[in-house]
Amino acid sequence: MPRYRWIEPASPQTNELSSFGLIGAILTTRGVESRLDAERLLSHHQDLIPDPSTLPDIDRAAGLIRQAIDAGERIAVFGDYDVDGVTSTALLVRSLRDLGADARAYLPHRERDGYGLNIGAIDRAAADGCSLLIAVDCGTSDREQLSHARSRGLKTVVIDHHHVPSLDMPCDAFVSAKRPDSQHPFAEYCACGVAWQVLRYLNDGAMLDRYLPLVALGTVADVVHLSGPNRAIVQRGLQLFESQASPGLQALANAAGVKTGEIKSHHLGFLLGPRINAAGRIDDPWTALNLLLTESADEADELAHALNDLNRQRQMLLDECIAEARLVVESDGQSERPVLVVRSPDWRIGLVGLVASRLTEQFGRPVIALEQSSPLSRGSARSIDEFNVVEALHGCSDLLERFGGHAKAAGLTIETNRIGDFTDRINEIFTREVGPQPPLPSLSLDAELDPALVSLDLVSELDALEPCGHGNPAPRFLLRDLLVFDAKRSRDQAHLLFNVQSRDGINLRAVSFSGGDRLVELDKCASVDLAVSLRPNTFRGRTSVTLEVIDFRPSGQASLAL
Repeated sequence: MPRYRWIEPASPQTNELSSFGLIGAILTTRGVESRLDAERLLSHHQDLIPDPSTLPDIDRAAGLIRQAIDAGERIAVFGDYDVDGVTSTALLVRSLRDLGADARAYLPHRERDGYGLNIGAIDRAAADGCSLLIAVDCGTSDREQLSHARSRGLKTVVIDHHHVPSLDMPCDAFVSAKRPDSQHPFAEYCACGVAWQVLRYLNDGAMLDRYLPLVALGTVADVVHLSGPNRAIVQRGLQLFESQASPGLQALANAAGVKTGEIKSHHLGFLLGPRINAAGRIDDPWTALNLLLTESADEADELAHALNDLNRQRQMLLDECIAEARLVVESDGQSERPVLVVRSPDWRIGLVGLVASRLTEQFGRPVIALEQSSPLSRGSARSIDEFNVVEALHGCSDLLERFGGHAKAAGLTIETNRIGDFTDRINEIFTREVGPQPPLPSLSLDAELDPALVSLDLVSELDALEPCGHGNPAPRFLLRDLLVFDAKRSRDQAHLLFNVQSRDGINLRAVSFSGGDRLVELDKCASVDLAVSLRPNTFRGRTSVTLEVIDFRPSGQASLAL
């Protein structure tokens, strides 16, 4: 049975975009109607990036930073341990030092400190002689900590992008496009994007191209919507990667096996981002931050290889956690509940978000994964389009010690003895707001593709749609009525590998990542329809196109049409 509700593309029609060929058909499916809009989208005009001056409190924040720099005062930059937090911290520290500031970084350790601004770091910053504290990618939900900073004589600036529950913030400046009083025309930046806008304001509106590869990494890895300004930022950052990326980013790309002149958004999201994240997930985020701050090529190479090793460890540990989580779902009767809550004392807090993400993909429903401990358990939530999980957590606030995040991803801390009540409550909220069962997620397909057209030339043509990511996914195609050969699981049993052949003899290679559990299902199909993206794959010096399978179904099965 397909894991998605396929929405098939409409039959091609003659319109303003017909001259764009397949690209025009894809844009039409995605709602682009005029030639002008298509040309604007494909050209990535930098004038899509708004003037930073309309961000709330930006003048006040810039004034405090300038004052500290002019007075020779020390500035503390406190970030987070994920990619957005680490890139934001590196961006601010590098750029403030470029402006002559005495800037110091402070990062939380996931297991010792937990998420958000913490009292210990504030006390260290005060003891280190800092007069200004900049909290980036955190702070919005840290009222107690900000009040403590004020009591220690620190002026505070919050630069963030998370949900804003209240404007009553005990800080001196709060820069966020998510503020309900914001007049800024775009609200979907990651924290690194907001920080870059603050730096632009400090630099009289300059585009600060030398920092854009770093901002592009934070933007893609934080899975914010790649539209408008975000799209222009990432596109420009990718263009500049080879010439402007820091020694650390250059070394990280090399360690991941990617040529710096060929970096695409896919590499940022699936190769570079996870390596930065691995440090904070299972070790110390300072390894990643030091990589992004170093000016030494030798040190960069050493740190990049250390991150490679950590990422391999992270992958092995995650596989073990996923296997245990699936057993938990199957053994405790949760599989029929609309929201899954899984926990284990053996899981690292740095991996529970990935556990939740994988289970959400597999089961198509919201998942909360918890590192169980006593008296408190900490965890992460991942959700589906129809269910705003951070709003649902607000509805459970009396049962939680702490929470925060976005519509589809959040973090929480709960007393362990309240997990049962919490599980019942969040399922009640889901049933009331969405229904008794999660809907099958929809999958919009951009165009139907003749297998004979699959080629490296076509992949190159599709590059016009880059950067791809959240809100602008890689083109997704429908291929019909294919025979399947040599289906097998990958060596680690996680993925599904097979060959397909069209009725006129075109042979193609296919892979379904994390689809290993569907081998029996595939074997039962006489022929299949595939929903795929196209990826170049180089093996032993030869490059060919692989069908990256999003979903499959028996041929002839009905689906929706646009």
